[in-house]
Amino acid sequence: MPDRGGATGSRLRTSATALASVRLPSVRPACMLLPCAVLVALLLGMSLALWGCAAEPASPTSEPAPTSGAAPSTPTSPALSVKEVWVASLAALAALGPTRVNILQTTEGRATGAEIPAEQSDFGPQTEKAEELFDVARGRARLTVHTADGLVKTTVVQGKERTTLTRLPLPDSDLVSVDRYISLQAPEGLPLPLWAGNAVGPTEGYPDLFADGDGGAGTLPPEVAVEQQPDGGAKLSWEHTSKGVTSAMNLFLDPDRLPVRIELAGRGTPEEGDLQGIAIEYSMTIQYQYERVPSFSDADFALDIPADAYWEQVSYELALDRPWSEQADWGQYWLGSQVEEWRLTRAEYAIHEEPPGAGSGAEPGDEAVFLFYDRPAAITPTENIQVIVRPLRGRYFQDSLTFAEQRVALGEWVRLETTLAGRRATVYSGGLEGGAEAPVDSIYAFLLDAFVDIQVWAPVDPRLVLEALSPVK
Repeated sequence: MPDRGGATGSRLRTSATALASVRLPSVRPACMLLPCAVLVALLLGMSLALWGCAAEPASPTSEPAPTSGAAPSTPTSPALSVKEVWVASLAALAALGPTRVNILQTTEGRATGAEIPAEQSDFGPQTEKAEELFDVARGRARLTVHTADGLVKTTVVQGKERTTLTRLPLPDSDLVSVDRYISLQAPEGLPLPLWAGNAVGPTEGYPDLFADGDGGAGTLPPEVAVEQQPDGGAKLSWEHTSKGVTSAMNLFLDPDRLPVRIELAGRGTPEEGDLQGIAIEYSMTIQYQYERVPSFSDADFALDIPADAYWEQVSYELALDRPWSEQADWGQYWLGSQVEEWRLTRAEYAIHEEPPGAGSGAEPGDEAVFLFYDRPAAITPTENIQVIVRPLRGRYFQDSLTFAEQRVALGEWVRLETTLAGRRATVYSGGLEGGAEAPVDSIYAFLLDAFVDIQVWAPVDPRLVLEALSPVK
């Protein structure tokens, strides 16, 4: 089957959690469920609850969530405003001078049920470490994350350019990959967000603890409480129950309103999903230590890229009001700025490049325009509409056409000769299995000047999506 997302498709935007796009095997058919897979599912459920997805009142029979010895706060202090404290925290980070931040995330928990062997019921403590350098005045930052399984990922931002180097340890040698992202303009404030681990999505950070989908300070859940601390700091806390699991979070700020500790915990028995009927409990802490330094050198933001590194791609951000790429020499199409409730939230042109000395793993010449449509009130974490526009050449075009014809021959897809976006087109359509709770409608449209791949991971009529297709003018 052809690649579902090409160069950037693996970096799907998630609305709730870093782990939402991971497909877990069902625990029903097999008992060999690994602790790390359990961990993924627990963190997914926890993050969904904290974001208020599928919000519901606390069940009178649900168990209270442990919070590492820190119970939910007392009612909001009249001397402090939740909104003012949160905005002040974001401002304190943006005002940092040259600073090194050391971050430690620790996760542990337990899952018990008939399908889980006793020796696999406990997991953790698992730790991830991160170091982040901020040089806001010069528009640069560096983040290095060491995961529990040995992977090391370093991201450097300098002005409009972001470069990420990922090092995966293997028995004989490390596999190193590199990708670059060129923004339309340099980020305002922090060049990179403060790392917040598994409390947020894979491309998100501390500001996204309260995400509103509009890039602002966020929408604070109504149940959030703020409490003055003896040292002059503050604690934001809240608790939420959803689908049989009660989750709680405490966020501790120092007197300057910088975050120093995040506590997440949960307990319950999920009412649906892969862990339905399995009793779970977990806790996660993220700790921050700040070190002000006089200055950083250029070497602090230089990446040591091996000669045999695999260059994944270079991506160029496109304007949302007109996602036109000067690099693309084929027809360019989109669904407009919005389809029903789904708005265009990300647009980019990506190409595989192979600079001199790069490893043979790169495949130069693969290129496409990627468009992602989301809605603020997503029902599921992976809910979106993806549009990938490619030239009528190369392996993605050939493999996709072959794949579609095979599906038609099997009677699983249909083929239609029609007029689309005012042009003659051959359209293939059918369903793909995207998981028990995330079916996907797939549409391949072959026009005279482009191949348009539309993946509808959203509860919307695919015909409405197809009718919205038009040339970018």
